[in-house]
Amino acid sequence: MSKLVYASSFITLVFFPLSASAHGFGWGRVSTASYFCYPTPVCWNPCAIYVPPCPPGALVGPGTLVPTQGAVPGPLAPPTAAPPSAGPLTPGKGQPEVTESRSFYESFSVRSPSTDKPLADRCAAGFWNLTGRDVTVSVDGQAHPVPRGKSLKLQVGRQFVWRVEGHEPQSETVPKENSGVEIVLRRP
Repeated sequence: MSKLVYASSFITLVFFPLSASAHGFGWGRVSTASYFCYPTPVCWNPCAIYVPPCPPGALVGPGTLVPTQGAVPGPLAPPTAAPPSAGPLTPGKGQPEVTESRSFYESFSVRSPSTDKPLADRCAAGFWNLTGRDVTVSVDGQAHPVPRGKSLKLQVGRQFVWRVEGHEPQSETVPKENSGVEIVLRRP
């Protein structure tokens, strides 16, 4: 009998996992899929909110009622006139104004992105032509053409004089901590 138990347990242990595998190791490739949809139960429990009515007054102490609404306030301070002004008002003084710069250029100091110390006596000067026409920039007496939409980079002294035709000469001083200056020409 023990041989029969051992043989049957051996057969069960060998063939039972085969029936549990998805394809039975290639024997009888039958696969089915089934989907079950169950309705989700929805429980609705209305929530009761209790709001007590507002009383016409509030209790301050035992038996003392202080009115909160519709009560007549006590006497108020009498109104007084404002003191007279120090001087006459000028018309238009308080009016906001919007003004446009009348300068034909803007100047921006530039710091070097590198950690190198800028030269003590020289710096970079950049001229950007956004005037819409070609211009000639004179820097320290030398003329340099700058086409419209382009820029001109020069090495100049820390203090220099530049001029655009049709405008007065401009003097620029670049501090020693900056590596240069960028000048944007806006109007002809």
